Order: sequence, then structure tokens, then C-alpha cells
Amino acid sequence: MKNVYVTGYGGRIANQLVKMGCSRLTSDVTDSVAFDTEISLKHPEMIIHLACKSDVDYCEQPENKKEVDATNYAGSGIVFSMAEKHNIPVIFLSTDHVFSGDWLGNYSEKSDDIKPKNYYSLLKFATEGMAHAYDNVKIVRTSYLFTSYRGQVKSYLDSLQNKEDIYPPAFIWRSFMHLDHFCQALLEYVEKFDDMPKVLHISGSKTVSWWKFIRDYANCLGLDTSKVHQRFTDRGYTSHADRPKRAGLCTNLSKKLGIPQYSYQDGFEYD
Repeated sequence: MKNVYVTGYGGRIANQLVKMGCSRLTSDVTDSVAFDTEISLKHPEMIIHLACKSDVDYCEQPENKKEVDATNYAGSGIVFSMAEKHNIPVIFLSTDHVFSGDWLGNYSEKSDDIKPKNYYSLLKFATEGMAHAYDNVKIVRTSYLFTSYRGQVKSYLDSLQNKEDIYPPAFIWRSFMHLDHFCQALLEYVEKFDDMPKVLHISGSKTVSWWKFIRDYANCLGLDTSKVHQRFTDRGYTSHADRPKRAGLCTNLSKKLGIPQYSYQDGFEYD
């Protein structure tokens, strides 16, 4: 594998990639001098740019937007330009949140249904636009990356373990993929970087609702699936940010290009 470095070294994707052989860039991406100095000393052959504020609700709150702008957009510009200066290729991680999710879902790389629903996805889309101005930068989009110990997935599974009823949304769709499987596929992408297109989707090979995903997970774990109820509305649930409903990504192109494919069910046995 190439001498690959990651930004966003404190995040779960970066941490997993480090376990798999990548190295950390630890300077603040909003500090151009510090970032330039670090890559001058470490000489990465490639950078996977993961540094961003990724909590969608946090990004949406007005008091946080200055910080989010500085990291997610301006910081990305510093990474791209400093890497270009040193002739280093960059992989920028984006999201299926850039799509509207109003009716399509299972989006391909060529889909033009770009309509960010929240500030997080708006900056991701803006950064994608900036990436197109750099010959050294390519874009990988993904969907929801899960583990049994992360966020909402853990909350649902813990509730089922406690014999409690849960109500995952049946109207929100994603192409779920286990975090470790994503990192494996991404490192395969790294090896094939020169042959990769400007934008590629790496996510789970099936797009399903949160309700089906959690129900199938519960069934795999031997939990009581009768307590997994479909929720059809956001009424009663508070959130600072809207989300695309039928999102998820088509992975036909990545399959054609030899990137390993995994379904969400493949990830159930992983943790």
C-alpha cells in the first residue's frame, strides 16, 4: 500500500484506517502553515481527507456555522491546495446527503438530483465543487457507515436487548455499510486511484429503509423482531436539520471497476 495519510485523525473512519496501515496528519486543517509544514516533513504519497464536523444537527445550529465553515469548507481548500503544491493526490470523502432524496434514492454518480437539505450537506456539495477545480483531488461518496456500537444503531439494539419497543423510520432509506467493510473497499480504491473516475460511490450494495435495516439486524442477533415497529412520520421527534428521505447510492460503477462490494447483511457478522 502507498504511504497514505489521513486527516481527521480523531474520527472513527480515520482511526480504523490507521489500524489498517494508514498514518495520521495531526495539524489543524484550518492552519495552512502548519498543514504545509507537516506534509513537507512527512511526505505522504496520498491523503484521505476526512477532517470535518460531521454531526448534522451540530452543523445546522447558527452559533456553530462559523466553525463548521472554517473546517468543512475552508479547511478542505487548504488541504487541496497544499497537496497540489506538493503534488500529492487527495481523496475527499462526501455523502449521499448531497442528493434531495425526495423520490429517487439509489443515486448514481451521474444523478443530477443535487439538492442539499441541510448545512452539512450544503458544504459537502460546495466542497465537491471546489474539488473539481483540482486535478489532484477525487471524490468518494458514501452512505450510512454502521457498527453495532455507534449512535442510533446502538440505541435501537440496546432497547431491543432490554425488551423495549422501537420505532425506526420506514421512510428514510440508506445504503448501509459496515465501517470496516468501507475502509477495506476504500483501501482497494487507493491502490487503483489512477484508474478511478473523478467521483465514485462506495457504499452498501443494497438500499433499504432504517426499519428494514434494524429489523434484519435484530433477526440476525436473535432479538425479538415483533418489537421493531415501522415509523412513518417525524412527528414527535426533534431535530435541528432536515435529512434526505430516500437517499442511498448505486454502486454499479464501483463494482465494474473492481472495488469490493458488501451488503449491509455482510456487516452483521462483523462486530
